[in-house]
This record gives sequence, C-alpha cells and structure tokens, in this order.
Amino acid sequence: MKEEYEIRVCSSELIQEELNELRQESWGLTQSNIDVVYGPMVEIDRKEDPIRKHLTIWYKGKIVASSRYGFHNDLNDVPYSDFFKADPTMNIALPTVSLSRVVVHPDHRRKNLSMLLLNHSLDMAKNDTANSVLGFPFSWRLNHLLKRGFTEIKALSGANAAFPLETVYVVLKAVKNSN
Repeated sequence: MKEEYEIRVCSSELIQEELNELRQESWGLTQSNIDVVYGPMVEIDRKEDPIRKHLTIWYKGKIVASSRYGFHNDLNDVPYSDFFKADPTMNIALPTVSLSRVVVHPDHRRKNLSMLLLNHSLDMAKNDTANSVLGFPFSWRLNHLLKRGFTEIKALSGANAAFPLETVYVVLKAVKNSN
C-alpha cells in the first residue's frame, strides 16, 4: 500500500511545537537541547514571519518532513547575511529565495521527501518571481543540491550555532521564470 503524504505551506508560529517534536525525533535532541542550543532559531522562526514559511509534509496528521522557505527583496534578510555583505564578489540576484533547515523524520527517510520539498520550493520560487534560490546545506546534503543544478559559492565553517563544528555550505541556483 502506497503511503499518503500531503505537502502544506505553514506559518512557523502555528506549527512550532510540531517542528520542535520533529527536530527532537530526527536529530536526537532533547527538549533542553532545543531550549538551550536551538532556542534562538525557534525565536527567529517566530519573529521573521511572514517572509519565512515552512514547507511541511504531513503523514497521518503529523509533520514528517519540513524545510524553511524565505523570500527576500533585501540581502539583509537572507540567512548568514553578514557573510554576503563581507564578500562583495557574492553577487546574489534579488529577489532571492532561501531554503534551509531541511529535516526528515527517521521513519520517513529514503522516500524522496527532501526532493519533494526541494521541487515544491523551486516551483514556489518561480511563482514568486525570484531570480535565484540560495540553499544552506550541511556536508551530507551538499551533493544532493549540486546534482540538481545548484552551484557551491562558499563554505562557512562554524556558522551554525546549533552545529558549531559542522560546515554550512552556500549554494546558488538561478531561477528561470516563464513570466
């Protein structure tokens, strides 16, 4: 029997508890880890709406995969904006979309859910008339995006407070709008 998944675009504020639960189950974080280490990101999720939304995949009434989608007319609103401002060679075509914080529940991995989130994000970027899409993968997701037409433009060592020893990569893809 084929599993029935539903993709939804949600405000971070409305699904924060569900996102915390998904992060706990997926990354092995305890609630105190989320409060202490991941807490600042949770606060960012709340205050940055409506420019950032979460694409979520639901299964049997529960979020099993999620990614954050942000639409930006200003480079100051992009995640890791200080790195872009410090390097004038990073020419980002605005408006741009940022994709980050992809998480898939362990019981639902290897079912192409991250690909579903990525494809839906790219479709949304086209509909929103973005000129580019930025991704911020860790090393284990980098090749996933490079194979789909993204170009690596920078590696940011120690840039993520939740995973300070992990390098975050910045990848870029031009969006071809049909409008």
